Amino acid sequence: MVFKNVPKRKRAGRMARMAMACKWIKEYNGKNIIKGYTKHFGVDKQCAIKELGLLGVEITEERKKQILEAYNRNIELLRKKKKEKEKLLNSLMDHNEDFSFIASYTPNGVPYGTRWEEMGDIDILNSGFILNGAPNDDDADDMFDNALPF
Repeated sequence: MVFKNVPKRKRAGRMARMAMACKWIKEYNGKNIIKGYTKHFGVDKQCAIKELGLLGVEITEERKKQILEAYNRNIELLRKKKKEKEKLLNSLMDHNEDFSFIASYTPNGVPYGTRWEEMGDIDILNSGFILNGAPNDDDADDMFDNALPF
């Protein structure tokens, strides 16, 4: 993979990054060196704390703990949101050969919802469509010819 638009400092491995960081630290005049390091070199805060510690930058244990707790909370929140999104998508897309939309399941595991025949104008089973929405090769031409108004 070629990363032409990504600066070299963000593509560098740990050893190269730490060599560049020695010069960068001397020139840095911001308030939050950890945040500046993460932005400048494109690493996460855990990596920045570790590398800055290896380079001799003094970071208090309290500050490390505070940053790592916030970082871990953020990651956990992102994972939770991702699971909720997947769960929502799965619930919206729940169907099988009998039901076009499965609202839920009974305690015995039997699905209930809208059947394919109850869909009204969209008669998917008889129009040549299979369950994933792709047309069958045999009936595709007939289906689209019958749908044209002219």
